[in-house]
Amino acid sequence: MAAPAPQASPGETREVPIGEKPDLGTADPSNARPDAGIQAPTFFMGPTPAPGLSVPGLSEQDNIATVGFAVVPPDTNGDIGLDGAGNRIYIQYINSIWGVFDVTGALIQGPFAGNSFWTGFGGPCETNNDGDPVVLYDDYAGQWFFSQFSVNEGIQCVAISASSDPLGPYHRYAFNVTPGGANDYPKLGVWADGTTGSAGQSAYTFTTRDFGGAGGSFSLGAGVMERDAMLVGAPASFIKFINPCIAGDCIEGQLPPHLAGPTPPVGTCPTFWSAVDAAYDDSPFAVDGYRNHTLCVDWSNLGASLYTEGPLVVASTNFDRFLGNGFSDCISPVNGGEVLDCLAGFTMFRAQYRWFDGNARVVLNTTVDAGGDRAGIRWAETQSADGMSGWSLRQDGTYAPDDGLERWMGSIAQDRKGNIALGYSVTSGTLFPSVRYDTRMGGDAAGTLPGGEVSCHEGTGAQVASSNRWGDYSSMSVDPTDDCTFWYTQEYYETTGSFDFDTRICSFGFADCEQECTIDEDPEETCTDGLDNDCDADFDCFDSDCAADAACVCVPDVGQENAELDCSDGLDNDCDGLVDTQDSDCGPVPPENDFCEDAIPVECGETVSGSTILATFDDTGFCGTSNTAPGVWYSVSAPAGSVIIASTCNQANYDTKLSAFNGECGDLECIAGNDDTAGCLFTTELLWAADGDEDLLLVHGFGTATGDFDLTVTCEVPPENDVCEDAIGPLVAGDIVSGSTTLATLDEPPDIDCGTSVTAPGIWYEVLGTGNTMTASTCNDGDPATGGANYDTKISVYCADCEVKECIGGQDDNFGAGCAGFTTKFDWPTQAGATYKVLVHGFSSSTGDFDLAILDDGEPVPPGVANDCDGIAEEFDVCPGTFIPEAAPTTGRLKPNMSALTGPDVFETAPPNPQGVEYTLVDTAGCSCEQIVENLGVGGGHLKHGCSFSVMDEWLMFLEDSSCGDCLEARFDPGCEVTECQDLICSFDSFCCNFFWDSICVGEAAEFCSPDICLALPPAEDAGPLIFGPDRAPVAPVEPISKDPNYVPKE
Repeated sequence: MAAPAPQASPGETREVPIGEKPDLGTADPSNARPDAGIQAPTFFMGPTPAPGLSVPGLSEQDNIATVGFAVVPPDTNGDIGLDGAGNRIYIQYINSIWGVFDVTGALIQGPFAGNSFWTGFGGPCETNNDGDPVVLYDDYAGQWFFSQFSVNEGIQCVAISASSDPLGPYHRYAFNVTPGGANDYPKLGVWADGTTGSAGQSAYTFTTRDFGGAGGSFSLGAGVMERDAMLVGAPASFIKFINPCIAGDCIEGQLPPHLAGPTPPVGTCPTFWSAVDAAYDDSPFAVDGYRNHTLCVDWSNLGASLYTEGPLVVASTNFDRFLGNGFSDCISPVNGGEVLDCLAGFTMFRAQYRWFDGNARVVLNTTVDAGGDRAGIRWAETQSADGMSGWSLRQDGTYAPDDGLERWMGSIAQDRKGNIALGYSVTSGTLFPSVRYDTRMGGDAAGTLPGGEVSCHEGTGAQVASSNRWGDYSSMSVDPTDDCTFWYTQEYYETTGSFDFDTRICSFGFADCEQECTIDEDPEETCTDGLDNDCDADFDCFDSDCAADAACVCVPDVGQENAELDCSDGLDNDCDGLVDTQDSDCGPVPPENDFCEDAIPVECGETVSGSTILATFDDTGFCGTSNTAPGVWYSVSAPAGSVIIASTCNQANYDTKLSAFNGECGDLECIAGNDDTAGCLFTTELLWAADGDEDLLLVHGFGTATGDFDLTVTCEVPPENDVCEDAIGPLVAGDIVSGSTTLATLDEPPDIDCGTSVTAPGIWYEVLGTGNTMTASTCNDGDPATGGANYDTKISVYCADCEVKECIGGQDDNFGAGCAGFTTKFDWPTQAGATYKVLVHGFSSSTGDFDLAILDDGEPVPPGVANDCDGIAEEFDVCPGTFIPEAAPTTGRLKPNMSALTGPDVFETAPPNPQGVEYTLVDTAGCSCEQIVENLGVGGGHLKHGCSFSVMDEWLMFLEDSSCGDCLEARFDPGCEVTECQDLICSFDSFCCNFFWDSICVGEAAEFCSPDICLALPPAEDAGPLIFGPDRAPVAPVEPISKDPNYVPKE
């Protein structure tokens, strides 16, 4: 790891939050589908241009020096335009500062605080510097647009330069776009249609992700601000349409259009966009595509404005936006760095709109799973003849070269010739996050970016302990002075550190863009000369005029008169668009172990080769992972008590999955399954406990992937504390033990999830309570006394009973406690003398080595706080938080459905039960009387008893603590007959925490009643209340104790 460079003291650090939409339970992340849109090598018209400029932008150190605090993420964006003297300048606006650069990359003004535009303006825009900034150059007016949010007030702060001078003066506005809520992740754009006034559509477009306000707990907003008024500083209106987030329709990351180049025809309304993954998003659509809404505003009558959804633009192929956990923490760490956010599911800034002569085009991008949880970028170009309706797909594809690198946080734009540039972050397990881009020219093969990846700047450091935040966006724009030069800004790290990002600014352009297109005498596309002969911004084979040209279609192999097939060369020999196994002319030859009944035996320690290329699909259903691809079968057996490890790790040429079953073919029972494993590139390992019988193993693939593999099977001995009953301990405060889950097996229900999901193998320990708050820790915080781990750990704590596994709480990552590398610690209040079970497990399917530390904070736990682990759920426990040692007089403790009282005449009552379930105690001394305690609430209940199961009499009891002495209030219900069981008086004494009590029989037993049952009846003529002991008020109920109110699971 590189040593941190000297830096200013950061003082305060801040995170600009981004909210997660609610889980509506309708998306199916397990329904991941292969991305057939990943581009394959193809012909191209020219290489990606090298950077003409690559310079450092603003940094975290600039934040510290300017505003006095550090912040994540940077929200990197910028734009290129002109200043008041007509000079080209680039303005970068990040969290929480902005600055002006000349085109040589020199910082000529600033940095200034992000809220400096609103100095003297008053209100939250002046006092708050909340971030999520956007800067745009309004080329159509020659003025600069700046905006950031004041999120808690739902206000969008806007400043428009009164001239081209970005240093002011400004026309300033505070739009309350989300009254009563938070306007999260606002994005904005410029829209002009060549006219002004109420008849035109001139606007500043915007979108928000709203938490609270008119749209409910979560909604998506799309709106426009009155641009014409704002450009001159006049009072301005805005209108916003709300899409409430509901089950079945809650698609993330909608973007406003941002116009570049010529204006569309007068009256053209702006269209808002979002990418849709039908399998993951809360989507009303059955297929993937690109959703669009057109907003036509009437500035003279805002109520007449229309927000209309157009037909979904269907994607050319499926894509999968569920990456990592579906929102954050999805980019693998590098060289000691932390896992990074990818904002999978968002359509990334900007949605650039460009009007070509006769049609409009919009370019979009979103981060997707390119296979095996590796990030790639799905980009798309849509088109419309009138610029606002009838949208269709021009082209799309997934950019994910076959090099193992992850690419995400993209931004895309198009120049005046139709050339496209996509900028992004790129990393791997060995590559520090870097800034790169790739391109396509107008005539390149559709759906590809074949120009070749170029580096803007290579990172030399990793991000650590920065809440995993990255982005949240970057910015690709086009210089309006030539409409050709691309300018891109993105974050990276020059030196490994925490809250210490750097940013980069780079520019590049295609030489052909600056050449004017001149229609020759014959305006037909030549198809092979690399020129746009008919000036429609379509080159060669990309032009529809060339669809039938021989240079743009498949040509059978030379010398093959009849275009005979070679079903093993991977080529489309007969030009029918199908290769080898896709072509029905090639007869399938399935593997010998294609079916379960033909499973090939594999011994422990053996490696066998196999292939699924011509296999058929086995409909086994979900088994540890989804099953969607063809597979082949093997049988494995090992001695009971051992662990079987099946592996294709780095031994396959495709994305493999493994699922293990027991039982007979046709009646299989799932044991375990796995997709990808850390350290195995799109390949996997699967581990499960052997029971001595033969198990069946299915080797299959992600999506519909097939290929060749080597399968290795080994058999090992699991850790001694692999199951709860074999927990090591009891550990006491101050103990540190080493362990490994590498060969552990996955613990199964009942009720195993505790504070966090249990999805990875774990091992068990027993801990002795001290009566203080204790901590179980694998935290990598630099202190050996707090333990540590080399993998992503989780900790769950339970009561001692392994059969019940009553949960106390648990924790996944604990970055707030300074635990780096996805390690964790969990605190819980303990009872002195009580024992607890601690499960150390992992995120997803992660396993590894750890040191577990048991700590004690030395502070006694207040009475009634800790779980007493008495087998009674806390919400039903009369005495939550009080542990009763086994030595206490608890003979005959009453539990649900427990009968028979023996020994001393002492018993504990059943827990309060608001659901009215009866708890029964049956006399065993020969009286044939039955006593039923039916608790209806904390501190009170009904006592029912009867002799020979005949007549029932009803009592109401209230109790207080032991300091009050005997305190029973009993009210006789005169509606019941008096039985023969009379004159027995019971005293009640508090046992613990105000409302847990003993019943001790102190009077003489009636002739027909057992003293062990403690029955008491008043004389028949007494229908009033009877008071035994002082007249006391009932004890007030207490609220159940929350296990861990600060824990919010990420799963």
